[in-house]
Amino acid sequence: MSSLTRRRFLSTTGLAGAGAGAALLTGKAAAAFTQKPMDAETHKLYANACGGPDAKAYHQQILAEAKAKLPSGISDTEIESAMAALTCPVCGCRLIG
Repeated sequence: MSSLTRRRFLSTTGLAGAGAGAALLTGKAAAAFTQKPMDAETHKLYANACGGPDAKAYHQQILAEAKAKLPSGISDTEIESAMAALTCPVCGCRLIG
């Protein structure tokens, strides 16, 4: 039988406690976020999120800010393709088209 020192005892029990605590935290964090399918009412609200005048004005503001950040020497085709690739950060829809 080998002798168990106080240092060895504390280090092994401390590591075991830390591992158990991490496992408990991981389980709680995973349970905090669940993904549920949208019901009909929620889907309708999501689909109409960008239909109002406020949303259209917000989209135009995003496009104007993005266009202002583009370099000055690019062609109109490059500007159009860059603008076409932008999506709304709120609803995810394309800002042009």
